[in-house]
Amino acid sequence: MSYQFEEKTEAERGFSALWDRYLAPDMEAYERLYYRRRLLAYAIMTPTVIFFLGISYYLLEVRPPVEQDLYFKLTFVALLGAATAICYFAYLPFQKLKNATAAQLHTALAAHFKDEFVPYEDEEELEDVAGFLKDEKLTSPGSISIGASFICASDQPHYRFFNCSYTTGSDRNRSVTHYLVIHLKLDVVVPEKIRILPDRGLANSLVRILHRRKNVRFSHQAFEKRFEVYSRDEIMARTLLTEPVQQAFIDMQDYFSNGRPWWQGRCKVTSLFDQDEMVVCLEGLGDIAAHQLAGRSPDKITEAAHIAINRLSQIPFVVNNLRDVIPQIKRQS
Repeated sequence: MSYQFEEKTEAERGFSALWDRYLAPDMEAYERLYYRRRLLAYAIMTPTVIFFLGISYYLLEVRPPVEQDLYFKLTFVALLGAATAICYFAYLPFQKLKNATAAQLHTALAAHFKDEFVPYEDEEELEDVAGFLKDEKLTSPGSISIGASFICASDQPHYRFFNCSYTTGSDRNRSVTHYLVIHLKLDVVVPEKIRILPDRGLANSLVRILHRRKNVRFSHQAFEKRFEVYSRDEIMARTLLTEPVQQAFIDMQDYFSNGRPWWQGRCKVTSLFDQDEMVVCLEGLGDIAAHQLAGRSPDKITEAAHIAINRLSQIPFVVNNLRDVIPQIKRQS
């Protein structure tokens, strides 16, 4: 049946029981309601849109007013508002059904990974972090929206990760960039900030000139080809970013790029070392907890669960890999 979950990887082991507990009891009814509510929404929205377009054509082309008087403008705005309201209320029950299923899936995922990390609730603090990353030019500009967020279940090692989106423009010019941000505490203390940015060829030369940043060169050719490192303390940067650390960044980029369409290229990775903290930003990895993907057809919900488990299981791998290769450094006097 379409509402069963089949475990395919080691990371998914045990999730089928949680699926049966949190989602399966409602999936058969959901499947039935999904198609009914979608059909009802389309049945109301389609003629509404056609009627509004027809009336608009009549008012603007067949009987255009001599002057765009206030009465005409109010009539047009009222028709637009009525059409929008009808479409919204027709779609609302369908959207609520999608959101309910997304919440169930999120609960199942949280239970599946409860030994590793738990949901993090302080959204205001995460917005501050996201704003700091924007100010540091590690992410794109725009207004900030926080998505799913988690923090490690144990006190040590301490790390958290969350989705954030940066939105610029509006309507047709609206642009949204999604990031997965990994924020962890280190035993390392770095007096000078170290930035790791994607290699962008000539664009990086402009960054060095405009922002007066010093580029630190490394002998690891694969790392040097993909990344640019900026720091005023070249010795500290070389001490911290050993070849195993450089390789860890390459592995992390390859790990999260796996499964991406070829036209999207590799996942863009930026990072910042500041004092005893490290932040890694992975562009294009939004919705790690399947909020957006869930709530569609039953097959899509199952697919969303597989994707979410795969993404979430990668986080401890990345964190532990970085911790294992970063050396212990004390603050220089």
